Amino acid sequence: MKFLDSLENCTKLETLDLSYCNFQGELPRSLGNLSNNLCELYLYENQLHGNLPTSIGNLVGLNRLRLDGNYFTGNIPSTIGNLKRLQAIDLCQNQLAGQIPDSIGNLSSMITISLFSNKLEGIIPSSLGKCHSMLELYLNDNKLNGKIPTKLFQLSSLSIKLNLSQNNLIGSIPTEVENLKMMDVLDLSENNLSGKVPSSLSGCASLSSLLLANNLLQGMIPPSLFILKGLVELDVSHNNLSGQIPKFLERLKYLNMSYNDFEGEVPTSGVFANATTFSVLGNSRLCGGFIELDLPKSYAWCRKKSKNQLSQPSTRKRLLQVSYNQLLKATNGFSEANLIGNGGSSFVYKGILDEDINRFVAVKVIHLQNIRAQRSFMRECETWRKIRHRNLLKIITSCSSVDFQGNDFKALVYEFMPNRCSMCT
Repeated sequence: MKFLDSLENCTKLETLDLSYCNFQGELPRSLGNLSNNLCELYLYENQLHGNLPTSIGNLVGLNRLRLDGNYFTGNIPSTIGNLKRLQAIDLCQNQLAGQIPDSIGNLSSMITISLFSNKLEGIIPSSLGKCHSMLELYLNDNKLNGKIPTKLFQLSSLSIKLNLSQNNLIGSIPTEVENLKMMDVLDLSENNLSGKVPSSLSGCASLSSLLLANNLLQGMIPPSLFILKGLVELDVSHNNLSGQIPKFLERLKYLNMSYNDFEGEVPTSGVFANATTFSVLGNSRLCGGFIELDLPKSYAWCRKKSKNQLSQPSTRKRLLQVSYNQLLKATNGFSEANLIGNGGSSFVYKGILDEDINRFVAVKVIHLQNIRAQRSFMRECETWRKIRHRNLLKIITSCSSVDFQGNDFKALVYEFMPNRCSMCT
């Protein structure tokens, strides 16, 4: 690479492309003496090794830099922050180590940053939040740790892909993820992320692919993801997620929910109709689905009885399962026109639960802001479970879920009886 010394006098040099040339050796310091008019420097897919020279920060005219596919080691020099015109940098598939320099946040014109498949460690610098023109960021397949900086999710410009997979990131997924309204692909898989899948993901209106596999996530899949009409791929495999499978997932093209703790019935239409487009392996509490899944047809939750104990036939009917979204539709969005009563701990709305058979219901929505409401809800469920009387309203089911903003939601559903509102307590 010593021949670069001979290019120092090429003051009008704008593009230098030496990719796929089988060059070996180290980059000399003289690299920084090239023309200030140099806009594009391509040295990718060679056999270069050693440290990146700090003199690279002298190439202030650069807007594209590709050094990927080599054997560079050492740190990314902090002088990289001097390249204020840089729009794309690709250092992927090397052996670079150390931390990503904070000075990378000085690259305010940056559109693409690609640092994947290196040995980078430490935290993701929050200074990246100053790259307000960035469209795509690839930090995957490194040794990065710590929490995802919230400022990274304030980059509303990110619209192509954010890939932080295959690292050692911890903590929860920041609720600020909702700021990525134009994001197409979000990949946070293969980390140590915990907490719930944030309902604020519904703010990512353009999201087509959401990859969260191999983490420590818990809780349910937020019903608010129903809003993401463009979502076609969802991978939440190898987590600790639970709850029932939301019906709106049927419209996806690919779905992987394997090795979690989901329960209930597997749908049979949409993506669930093709064994090659979805997976629910490793969820021992699922039932139903098409026959090839070889799952139980239904579940009866009971304790194991001893050999000498006679089994008693159950006379209790299985309660209908309803979601927040179903109750929202049934009551026309809990509209005031459907309000038939209110009390200290609840509102009651009339509605049609099943439009096909015009099943009229009264939906009692619990005031969870009331500190007594939670216990009241549990007591009422227990009471109605035990009581049967012809003069009392018949309870159909209950709903304990979250709304589209991620707030807890609890309701009781009764048969609708005109001029009766005695349940509004």
